Amino acid sequence: MLDIKNDTSQYKTITKLLEIVNDKNIEISPFIVDIGAHDGVFLSNSWPFVSELAWSCIAFEPNPTSFLELQKNYWAVLDTMSLEQCRDGCYIPVNMAVAPNSGETNLNFDNDSMLGSVVYRKSKSCLVKTISPKDLVEKFALEDKRIGILTIDTE
Repeated sequence: MLDIKNDTSQYKTITKLLEIVNDKNIEISPFIVDIGAHDGVFLSNSWPFVSELAWSCIAFEPNPTSFLELQKNYWAVLDTMSLEQCRDGCYIPVNMAVAPNSGETNLNFDNDSMLGSVVYRKSKSCLVKTISPKDLVEKFALEDKRIGILTIDTE
């Protein structure tokens, strides 16, 4: 039975997911791919699994400011864990956007928000690297991994 003490997800998504998983006795692989991880904590669908259960996670965040926070938050948790607690490398933060094609794109955002968009014009923008789903699977050898949770939260 999976149990999370601190559900950081928006709308208590993790709590609802775990109710279904536990009720139906579904086994989930302890591996998450988090696309749009933001700072890794605020409204995060992966944070409790990594911080409480030591699951492995590949987290993608294109916004450079959010990515720095993401690294800081996760390295702080990993510093408290023993090697035995980490599974398959624990955590890989990736400063890229997942997009239809690998390459680069403009990420637009407001001065007062770290939330970004490739579609809507905002007051600031920066060039970010992108990776296609196909290239993501190849680069991180995901064809051989059983992904337990895939979470996608993008603007």
